[in-house]
Amino acid sequence: MSVGLLARVYPAAEVDRAIAACGRSEQRSRLLPARLVLYFVLGLALFSPDPYLEVMRKMTFGLRQVGLMGAWREPAKSSIFLARRRLSWEPFRELFARSVVPLAEPSDTWAFWRGLRLMAVDGTCVDIADTPANDETFGRHGGRPKPGKRPYKRAAFPQARIVGLVECGTHIIVDAAITEYSTHETTAAKDLARSMGPEMLVLADRGYPGVDLWRVWSASGAQSAALYTERWEIETTFKELKAQQIGAGEVLASKTPDGVHQQLWGHLLVHYALRVHMLEAARANSKNLDPDRLSFMTCLRVARRITMMPPAAFPPSA
Repeated sequence: MSVGLLARVYPAAEVDRAIAACGRSEQRSRLLPARLVLYFVLGLALFSPDPYLEVMRKMTFGLRQVGLMGAWREPAKSSIFLARRRLSWEPFRELFARSVVPLAEPSDTWAFWRGLRLMAVDGTCVDIADTPANDETFGRHGGRPKPGKRPYKRAAFPQARIVGLVECGTHIIVDAAITEYSTHETTAAKDLARSMGPEMLVLADRGYPGVDLWRVWSASGAQSAALYTERWEIETTFKELKAQQIGAGEVLASKTPDGVHQQLWGHLLVHYALRVHMLEAARANSKNLDPDRLSFMTCLRVARRITMMPPAAFPPSA
């Protein structure tokens, strides 16, 4: 499978370690080994909202063009579904935890304020497939009225909530918590303290300040503030993730909660990979060029083209 720039950010050896750490390594040879399935799910995110088999064809196109596919045959959609279920979502979260870090350097003045790395916390919701399992696990707006209260208008789809910690200068989502719709952002945001540090200035809107949350974040050594204009960078980041990468108005196709978590972590991993390459391009173009001057959508289009080109060999049986 041709994984293009994804394999540069997530080398096969690191992917294998993440899979092994979650106990998902194969005990026997398969048509769809765990490593290939993980890269395939990243492909679903990269080529969103294309369906399963179309993504598989795009990711193997380059290899087929140069005759490197050998006897490997395209799997049925049902086989891909079973392989995804077998892998589960934990290896994606593990790979994210192992790979994703803030990348701005002290010389990047656009990413710091008085020597502190500018970070921001906020949340967003993603529409997911309307199935009983997803509705039960994630819920939806207006779906669970409080006793004695008039219910809100019921939303068309269940929603998963993502609360992210973003490096403002690079738009890198450094950490995230994925929860059901009913979990308040400030509750989920407590988990993000694990990725904060004393060298950070964490920005949040007026809905976040509170003694409990402040205590959790302060325990990490991070400082908090409300520099509104810089905090807006996280809104742009979520726009990149939802409107451009996932697709405006698109609904995640996974019909199970496990698949939803898998797809969302896949999208977060792909967004990071794209932002890594944008930062590299900015630094190669001009010293200390702010990545904000580059187009995320252009980078996404280029990444899709590169992934379909004949690559260095990546045998499906590896």
